[in-house]
Amino acid sequence: MIDDYATIGMGSVIGMDSRVGLWAIVGEGSVVKSRQAIAPETIVAGVPARFIRNLDEERKAFWRDGKQMYRVLARRYLEGFRPL
Repeated sequence: MIDDYATIGMGSVIGMDSRVGLWAIVGEGSVVKSRQAIAPETIVAGVPARFIRNLDEERKAFWRDGKQMYRVLARRYLEGFRPL
């Protein structure tokens, strides 16, 4: 299960029955093992994924702003999209 606002880096593998907590960040190429629980508001990375540090408010704001930018860009793209 991946909780709200979690970010999964590109190329990461999330095992069966694992849980990525609220606002957690899994670094690119990391492996979250089966039944592994990633605590909320933490940053993990590696093979297997290990705790790096807690997520602070500044970093949460960075990710919140970045995700909003992707939503805006996706909406703009779809508004201009013309199927063949």
